[in-house]
Amino acid sequence: MILTMRTLTLEDPEFAGTYEVEQLASGDLLLRRSPTSFDAIQSRGGGRRLTPEEFERDFGDLSRDGEG
Repeated sequence: MILTMRTLTLEDPEFAGTYEVEQLASGDLLLRRSPTSFDAIQSRGGGRRLTPEEFERDFGDLSRDGEG
């Protein structure tokens, strides 16, 4: 049973990143690297991808440098 869940960010080069920290009923802590995919980040924020029409409306025709 999970009692609490928090996140922390480590800056140590070997373990750098954001982790979810769960305190289990036993008192043990469980560290799990937070998902960093675009979809995972987007779902945590409650967002969604823009439709092509919404993108065009909000940003217009962005200039391109021909590299993608």
